[in-house]
Amino acid sequence: MADLCTTIQKLVSNLDLLSGYVEISDINFHSDYREICRQNTCRCYGTTWACPPGVGTEEECIARLRSYDRMLLFSKVYTLEDSFDIEGIEEGGADFRCRVEQLADSVSSLLPKYLMMANGGCHKCSPCTYPDAPCRFPDQIFHSMSSYMFTVSAAAKLAGLTYNNGPNTVTFFGAILFHEN
Repeated sequence: MADLCTTIQKLVSNLDLLSGYVEISDINFHSDYREICRQNTCRCYGTTWACPPGVGTEEECIARLRSYDRMLLFSKVYTLEDSFDIEGIEEGGADFRCRVEQLADSVSSLLPKYLMMANGGCHKCSPCTYPDAPCRFPDQIFHSMSSYMFTVSAAAKLAGLTYNNGPNTVTFFGAILFHEN
């Protein structure tokens, strides 16, 4: 099955993304992260199927993540004019989401089931149907990494990726979880 793992990593690399595998058993979960979500500083709490509470309970998210065999963490570093370059951050985020969508399109023919995660969650539909109707594209949703309660910086270290790439940069992260068989 190493061929599948290599193929997926190559697809990620072709999108100019850095990546590394993380052993799912090495991931530590922190339930206090949900309290940060509940504070709604990102303004996504309770508004989308990709974020709490729509994404599932803490227990459901942990079980969902642990149900997969492999996790490939990936990232992209964007250079900013300065630390206050909000426009550069937004442009980087939009570019990163496009790359995640391209990756999802590429792996959908290889993997019968996978879980895609990205910074900021899913932006596929505007507005999201949550909570009034089921998700329009449940197989294409990009779950928020924060909702799964693991520290991205720790996962980056396990994957051999740099979390903080220095001044005047922003780094976006995503992950794809899948079954080897």
